[in-house]
Amino acid sequence: HRMGQRFQVLRCFSCGTFQVHQVKKSRKWSCKVCGEKQMLLKAYGQGSGSDCRRHVQKLNLLRAGMEVAEPVNNDRENTGVPQDENVGRQVRHYETYGIYKPKSTVK
Repeated sequence: HRMGQRFQVLRCFSCGTFQVHQVKKSRKWSCKVCGEKQMLLKAYGQGSGSDCRRHVQKLNLLRAGMEVAEPVNNDRENTGVPQDENVGRQVRHYETYGIYKPKSTVK
C-alpha cells in the first residue's frame, strides 16, 4: 500500500515567505507568492500537509511580528484597509521592510 503524501516547509530566498510544498525528487521549486524559481537548499520541516500548514502559519506570523515591531513610514494614508485588499501588496511590503532589497531604493 501507498504511504500518505509527504510535504515540506520551504522559504523563498526572494520574498522570504514560508510555504508548504510536496516532497519531490527534483530540487527545483518556485515560490507561490512571488513566482521566483529556486533550488531547495533547506527544508524548515517535513510531515503531513496539515502539520506543515500549521508550522508555516506560525513561522509567517513570527516573521510578520518582527516586521511590525519596527515602525515603517508607509505610503498608504488609510491604514484601515481590510486585510484581503493587502494580499496583492504582499511582495511590496517585503521591500518596505527591507527583507528583500530591490535594485532601486524605495521612495
